[in-house]
Amino acid sequence: MARAPRHLWLVGGAALIWNAMGIVDFVLVQTGNTQDLARLGPVQAEWFLSAPLWESAIWGIATGFSLVGSALMLLRQRPALPFLGIGFAAFLLLSVQEFLLAPTPLDARAGPAAQTLWAAILLVALLTWLYAWAMVRARVLR
Repeated sequence: MARAPRHLWLVGGAALIWNAMGIVDFVLVQTGNTQDLARLGPVQAEWFLSAPLWESAIWGIATGFSLVGSALMLLRQRPALPFLGIGFAAFLLLSVQEFLLAPTPLDARAGPAAQTLWAAILLVALLTWLYAWAMVRARVLR
């Protein structure tokens, strides 16, 4: 097994913090935290509160698997790769729903800032998965 490069701790730590923020957001929205929902505006808050259970479940899978994958990467465990892959795939599926299938697409509901954040989340999820894949190939993750 290869020695862990310093960037593993940097990338893994940043991914863990990023995904922990996603979990916090998920929990606050799912529990109906009024302070958190107030920051969204009335249209977006109402949409979150009325989202179907399956959509919330996919969001939970995306954030939960990504958080566990990030932790596994820091522990240098090979299962980080499928966990991060499932998290990315779930968020990609949610993206199709939000931008193509929803009656009111996300950009119309929440504006360009939401689109930018959504794109950043997708990009970070993809790059984290690709990084874990590279670490598996380099035999850093066992």
